Amino acid sequence: MDTARSKGDSVERTVRTPDGRTLAVEESGDPAGRPVLVHMGTPNSRHLYGPNVRDAAARGLRLISYDHDLR
Repeated sequence: MDTARSKGDSVERTVRTPDGRTLAVEESGDPAGRPVLVHMGTPNSRHLYGPNVRDAAARGLRLISYDHDLR
């Protein structure tokens, strides 16, 4: 993982793939919860929808979403 920063209850980070691409990742929900990989479809972004995050946290889940980092 290259960088990480906290944004409210979410954590955003970048991850370099073995082929050199950089993915931007957002995690939210219960930090100790069971991880759930979320992809809302294309085109979309890694940003998670607030009601989904609250529901996941209440159920003990940690949502993880990603997109291509354009920085």
